Amino acid sequence: MRVENTQMIARPIENVFAFLVLPENNELWMSVVIGTTRAATGPVTLGEMYQHSVKFLGRTVDITFEVIELESPTRFCVRNVSGPIEFHGCYTLESVDGQTRFTHTLEGNPGRFFSFGQAVVERAAQRQYAADLETLNDVLAAIAMNQSQDSVVADIC
Repeated sequence: MRVENTQMIARPIENVFAFLVLPENNELWMSVVIGTTRAATGPVTLGEMYQHSVKFLGRTVDITFEVIELESPTRFCVRNVSGPIEFHGCYTLESVDGQTRFTHTLEGNPGRFFSFGQAVVERAAQRQYAADLETLNDVLAAIAMNQSQDSVVADIC
């Protein structure tokens, strides 16, 4: 199974990358992530592990991830080291005229965990991630607007 979605985000690549590599931020834009457990704070490091509680197609599972690639500000990849399915995912970012082209790729084998079959799981994941990237764009726009308003208030005071 391979799922890939791309979204243009009207934010500089460094801002987008800094937001994306904090696993706890996934709860703000990924509809499947309902909880995060992480021992560290701040930016992730290569080899670090963290856990997400995920709800997808009616099932809730805990999945532990390991950071396997970290190339600021262009690439961030993880693989699961526990959980019912085997997969890895990557965020690839490219600066385009002050904006960021963000591509999210997920590859794996759902195995027998989902009785629906791989094609159904792949279509559901494709739709879900496409919607999540729209949410990501909205969340980052809201953060930028809030920061801009804070800057204006600071300038006035």
